[in-house]
Amino acid sequence: MMHDAQPVVVTDPFPRDVAPRSLLERACMHWLRDGRDLVFCRLTLRATVTLVLCAVVVLAAPPWLA
Repeated sequence: MMHDAQPVVVTDPFPRDVAPRSLLERACMHWLRDGRDLVFCRLTLRATVTLVLCAVVVLAAPPWLA
């Protein structure tokens, strides 16, 4: 006995009516081809800022703490 396969519906989760909100997001949209890539742009910027701040803290720490 074969069961009928259920159709698979793939939808795009990106809301089309949401525009970039901040100045930085609007600047990133200038270089992006697709608005869905804005999520990766935000993630990359947050990771960069976090890593730079961590590096500053580690390098600025007194030698006895390290």
